[in-house]
Amino acid sequence: MVDVIERKIHFTNTNTIFNKTDFKDNDEGELLAYHQMLVDVKEMNENEFVNKYLNIVKKITVQFENEEIKDEKEIEKVSGYNNAIVSILKWF
Repeated sequence: MVDVIERKIHFTNTNTIFNKTDFKDNDEGELLAYHQMLVDVKEMNENEFVNKYLNIVKKITVQFENEEIKDEKEIEKVSGYNNAIVSILKWF
């Protein structure tokens, strides 16, 4: 799993498919999540890791449903964070 997360970080940092300016906030959220998950995947067992990040995704879902996040940049950042988590949890 470490390799997968490291590849995701590398891709997010180096991809030229999307305009970096347009996706700055989204990428920031993704990278934040990937770096946190990289630390946790090394320290936690699989069950702890999956439970922690499923709970985070659930909290983010509630925040979006309740429209708690109003700022457009913050919405993009949290969306990137959420999407990064989901992309890694698919591997479990």
